[in-house]
Amino acid sequence: MNTTETIQISMLLLAVISTTIAIGSYRRNKKIELENHLYKIKLEALSNIVFEIDKMFKSLDKALDRISDIDESARRLVIEDKLFGILIQADAHVIECDSLMVKYSVYFPTKSTDALYNFSMNLISHEINFDKTLSIASLEKVLDKYYAKQLANAEIAVDLLRTDLHLEKLNQSLYKRVKS
Repeated sequence: MNTTETIQISMLLLAVISTTIAIGSYRRNKKIELENHLYKIKLEALSNIVFEIDKMFKSLDKALDRISDIDESARRLVIEDKLFGILIQADAHVIECDSLMVKYSVYFPTKSTDALYNFSMNLISHEINFDKTLSIASLEKVLDKYYAKQLANAEIAVDLLRTDLHLEKLNQSLYKRVKS
């Protein structure tokens, strides 16, 4: 084997090594790029879910306020019509919230998705026992209890989603980086 052949073999070996390194680097960068993209989608999904849950609770707040404004001295049929209209509007926001949670649930692990599903099913399937003999004040108490229960379930679901995204750790590392 002469010098020329040795140089050619060395050049071929260097080309193979550099190609292998380039392919490995490309795969690693592509994986990191995909992970970052998925994280961004999950973060946006969490933001949209929390926004919709907040919007739904604001709608429920307005419904509670509107119920307290109903004049109990009015005819029972008028009261029932007003209550029905108020609860239909609140239900529309509950259904919007549920459909958004279903849409984004594919991005989260089973534990988080189960918490969202439980929250969602509790919202949709929970029927408020509307006894026609209930006073407005009694109905408000029932709705306040419902509201508090739903809020607690929402907090559990959102906390699990935040935990999945490791937002607390991310916030701490960002704070350390900005601080120094």
